[in-house]
Amino acid sequence: MDLMWETTEGILASGHRLAVVTTGGGSQTVHYLLNHPGASRAVLEVQIPYCQRALVDYLAANGPHPVTADTARAMAARAFGRARELTAGDREEGGAADPRLLGAACTAALATRRQRRGEDRCWLALRTPDRYRLVALRFSAESAGRLEQEEVLSQIFLKALAQACGVAASEAAEESLPDWAGVEVFALCAGQALDEFFDSGRGSVERCPDGVFRSDSQGGKRVIFAGSFNPFHEGHEQLAGVASAQTGQEVTLEISVANVDKPTLGYVEVAQRLDALPEKYGVLVTRAATFPEKARLFPGSIFIIGYDTAVRLLDRSYYGGGSGAVGRALAELDESGCSFLVAGRLHREEFRQLQDLDVPQAFRHLFEAIPESVFRRDTSSSELRDPPEPE
Repeated sequence: MDLMWETTEGILASGHRLAVVTTGGGSQTVHYLLNHPGASRAVLEVQIPYCQRALVDYLAANGPHPVTADTARAMAARAFGRARELTAGDREEGGAADPRLLGAACTAALATRRQRRGEDRCWLALRTPDRYRLVALRFSAESAGRLEQEEVLSQIFLKALAQACGVAASEAAEESLPDWAGVEVFALCAGQALDEFFDSGRGSVERCPDGVFRSDSQGGKRVIFAGSFNPFHEGHEQLAGVASAQTGQEVTLEISVANVDKPTLGYVEVAQRLDALPEKYGVLVTRAATFPEKARLFPGSIFIIGYDTAVRLLDRSYYGGGSGAVGRALAELDESGCSFLVAGRLHREEFRQLQDLDVPQAFRHLFEAIPESVFRRDTSSSELRDPPEPE
């Protein structure tokens, strides 16, 4: 108890201002914070939206909100927003928020009498002005009861708060973890514009080469390289360089959270990919699953695509099927002033290029080939993620 008391004292004396939200667990952490003399020095508010309806109201987003990294991140973003609101009168109009503001969140599924799918677990998220710190805490099937899980959770939560506040926290919390508990910690980029994109439904957000996020993505003619970049590899780097040389413009990367044939990406997945991308590139994050949607956001742009993407672009099932779907899509792209640079790809054991595509005559002017002599790279992101088994 002395260690927990000292950690709490360090948090409250750090000069940071905290808004805390917790659901499903974390009550002892709240107890440590509020049962300590001088709690008002640091704690702005504590909210406990315990039932699912309360959490829906708190996040202003329809559920369900399972115990996941994305739920914890959204809760921390809302808590950070509350901290900004509650301290707005402490700064000059238009002034920057206090860099010592902190939004802290806990979502937990601890031991219960009812049957539950999945393991007992907890996700913590702490939002500072420029980063998220996420902590995954998992309990094995052999774990003790709810009270013991809550005690471990509180130790880890307080340590995470202390570290976010710049307080030297003892390593004893993790060193003394029981065998049935495991912890994983990682950090993500953060920005108000990126939060608003995910939490308020904005159409796009851009991470600039200087690392700053902005919601007012500039339109106009761009050279856009759209992809999942999972992971970004040397082939992407080379193709971006070739396209830049061929067009005389800098290349902007684009990741869409929506995809025609893949699951929607959440904040955590996108932020991890952004953190892995070279900082020299501007990166757009959009909800534009198809190229006509991208063209509406960025008319007049040149899109860099590979042969396999061009095949989908000319496949009516890419647009939900229906007679004339491809023609209508290409006509919209033409009207928007967009065009494509097409790189060859290894496709079904053969290297295929633009010349192998059956592009409608009326729209061939929209496509320009990147010669094989200039660029050829047969390795794909999926092969890097899941390398073939040796024979």
